[in-house]
Amino acid sequence: MLRAQLVQTSKLHFAIVLCFIMTAVSRCAADENSQQTASANSSPASASADVDYLRDIKPVLRERCFACHGAIKQAGGLRLDGATAISTGGDSGPVIEAGDAADSVLMQRVS
Repeated sequence: MLRAQLVQTSKLHFAIVLCFIMTAVSRCAADENSQQTASANSSPASASADVDYLRDIKPVLRERCFACHGAIKQAGGLRLDGATAISTGGDSGPVIEAGDAADSVLMQRVS
């Protein structure tokens, strides 16, 4: 019983972290497109601004995804070891869409 609860909690934790990952990556992709037009009067930071790719996202991806979707192996042509590669997607197309991380293919696959 305790093991089942632990597994369920682990899945929930992973889903939450993944949601932050997808939000951060989609924001990175959007930021790359609008970096040249950014000005000093930027909007207030959102909740996902506290998420740091190197500190929060990359360790989760390294632990759970890089074995099949990293620099050495890219199952389905999908590489998850960098923001640009994540936003590009794999053989089936993008796994996340900027502004719609919750309904992304990546979230559907891990939920």
